Amino acid sequence: MTKTLSISQDSIIAMLKELPEEVLVEMFSKMLVYSDTSPLSDDELRSYQTALKEQRRGDTVRWEDLKAEFSREAAGQYKKLPRNTGG
Repeated sequence: MTKTLSISQDSIIAMLKELPEEVLVEMFSKMLVYSDTSPLSDDELRSYQTALKEQRRGDTVRWEDLKAEFSREAAGQYKKLPRNTGG
């Protein structure tokens, strides 16, 4: 028999904050990433091809810059992200 428990959001957040980052990344990827084996639509294929070209040109945003930008946005200090020029 399955038991149902009530737990506050603050308690869950406190428990999650105690976990190492690699454990959190694995947990969230298992919860949020799903596998879609259907063929790509024309729009999805064009988007994918565009992304590959941008990546080959080095026209990307570094993960560290993206995380920092989310932190600044949360603090109300939005700033345009620098583009990685492949260097």
